[in-house]
Amino acid sequence: MAGAATPRRSIRSALVRAISEEALRGGLAATRWPGRLELLAPARLGSWTGRLLLDIAANHQGAVTVAPEILRESRAAERTALVFGTLRYKNVATMLEPLPADWPVVLTRVGHPNEAAPDEMRTALAARRELYVRQETVDAVRHATELVGAGGLVAVLGTPLLIGRVRALFPLPPG
Repeated sequence: MAGAATPRRSIRSALVRAISEEALRGGLAATRWPGRLELLAPARLGSWTGRLLLDIAANHQGAVTVAPEILRESRAAERTALVFGTLRYKNVATMLEPLPADWPVVLTRVGHPNEAAPDEMRTALAARRELYVRQETVDAVRHATELVGAGGLVAVLGTPLLIGRVRALFPLPPG
């Protein structure tokens, strides 16, 4: 039949088979993304034992997205502190807005030529109540563990470079 249109299957429908909702949910539940809402419970560093939550919230939108989960995890701890480091071209002033301003924040370097200097981040975040500067990641995490005490939650947010440094500190396998 000349001129009759033949039904066309999209390339996607030809290549992707239907996935049941059950299989999709199971696959998502089994997915691991190191550094993305990665919870270590219990976490141990020296004599400290508590909870450690890592997330590569590298911009305001990332922080908004993970804030509900961080807040949920914080309810299981008596005290929560943040360790934060990012790159200098990020809008530091808005990145921690979704989280409580009364949580202590330990600012640190991330080991990159374009890192935001901790003292400059302190100026940008001056509205927060407790700000600390530690130049080295290990010192920042240790200080945060001292702030929260045993059983507390330390949430580490920022560039993947910082999250990688903290994962190596605990030590976790490479992500």
